Amino acid sequence: MEKLSQARSNIAGCGTGKDIYYRFIRPARVNVQKVLNQFVIVTALNGAYKKIQPLYTYQIQMSDYDKRESDKAFLITGV
Repeated sequence: MEKLSQARSNIAGCGTGKDIYYRFIRPARVNVQKVLNQFVIVTALNGAYKKIQPLYTYQIQMSDYDKRESDKAFLITGV
């Protein structure tokens, strides 16, 4: 952060590299919760299930999976 705070942006109002990092880069980082949310959405929409699923820099391994459907809804559970 010390080096970034010394770098001034050439765009007015952006401040330093440190300011840019905390304003734009850090909030966009992908954490485990975001990866799991993405996995659940992709699995639900694609209807595809893989026991081991690579996603970003993570590898998700499920030991159990069940999908139940009715006319208007579906439920997916897994561990």
